[in-house]
Formats: sequence, C-alpha cells, structure tokens
Amino acid sequence: MDILHQSFSRDTSLDVFCSEIRNKFPNLSFFRQHIRFYLNRIAKKLNTIKMYLRDINIKVKLPCSEAASGEKVRDVLDNIKAFCSFSEFITKQNKAILSFSY
Repeated sequence: MDILHQSFSRDTSLDVFCSEIRNKFPNLSFFRQHIRFYLNRIAKKLNTIKMYLRDINIKVKLPCSEAASGEKVRDVLDNIKAFCSFSEFITKQNKAILSFSY
C-alpha cells in the first residue's frame, strides 16, 4: 500500500520507479503491471472503501464523483494514510475490502 501511495507522488516514469523499488527491496518481485493491477483492484472496491472511511471518520473528505479514477484512488490512499498507517487500516477492517487475493 505504501508503494502504491508513493507511485502517485513519483517524479520519474513508472518503469524507473519500479526499478528503484526493486533496488531498495531486492527480494521483492515488483513491476509496473503489479502497480496497475492493484490500483485497478482498489478502483473496483472504491465505493466500499469510501463507505468504510466514512464509517470510521465522519469528517473524512472523500473524492468527488467527477474526478478521474486515478485521482479518486490517490485521494482515498491519502485519506487512509492521514487516518492511520496502511497496515493498521487493513487490520481494522470488518471485512477484507482491500483483500488482494483472487
């Protein structure tokens, strides 16, 4: 989740970003396809994630419906990070809304 969040604030191409991640974490097999896969997965579950965020923090500013999909995902990841750590967010869930398994 941290890597997905960082991918939005990168100043380089996605390939260079992934190369930097692989250099930083040599035991991690990570490619741009992984980022796109997980970002799409979050985008598909965006409404559920937004409802969960609203449930745990009524004052959370959710992305507007007119925003592009990537902007919505970035805003939701920003909200999660502002609320708590990603691992804490995943642990606090009632159900596996961010389950990355098939």
